[in-house]
Amino acid sequence: MATVASWISDNPEFRERYAFAREFQAQCIGDEMFEIIDAMSSPWVEKVRANGRVVLGRDRKSVPRCLLRLEVRHWVFDELLARAQAQRSTHL
Repeated sequence: MATVASWISDNPEFRERYAFAREFQAQCIGDEMFEIIDAMSSPWVEKVRANGRVVLGRDRKSVPRCLLRLEVRHWVFDELLARAQAQRSTHL
């Protein structure tokens, strides 16, 4: 990490490419957030009752998990963008 930090500090071209890579990484995480949201929009699953009958019902177990995944990615997304923008602005 120290080496990369040194390169960022000493090399404007590397700093710009690194910031671009971090922004791209944040955008990929943003895309993952949409996938998670889309997965939450269809929470119907087949459930087998005790009598063997199969019925459609809401998948209540997946919603909290999806919300947690979404929250973590949102936090990482914000952090990556903030760091990339800070690196660009402090070295202009």
